[in-house]
Amino acid sequence: MDTVLNMLFVRGIGPYSSEAREKIRSVLERLRELGIKASLTEIELPVLDDEGLTPELIVDGELLSLFTCTETLLEAIVYKAYASVMSRNSLANIAST
Repeated sequence: MDTVLNMLFVRGIGPYSSEAREKIRSVLERLRELGIKASLTEIELPVLDDEGLTPELIVDGELLSLFTCTETLLEAIVYKAYASVMSRNSLANIAST
């Protein structure tokens, strides 16, 4: 798959952010196993999770919930990759006609 997913992970400091980080690393490893390329940019803000910061993951401009199990998050990202490829193929077909 030629598509590279652009992922942005914004997190703070604390247990929620640490758990989300591990979940995202697990998902990245699974994506690589599936042959899906992903670029991850991680931003750590100097804010405690307890102060109201919620870790967030944005994939190609779409906010995905981190309050799901790893498998559900992986499914959502794989679907996003598939939709991106289908969209590009559709545009290429239109351009060639």
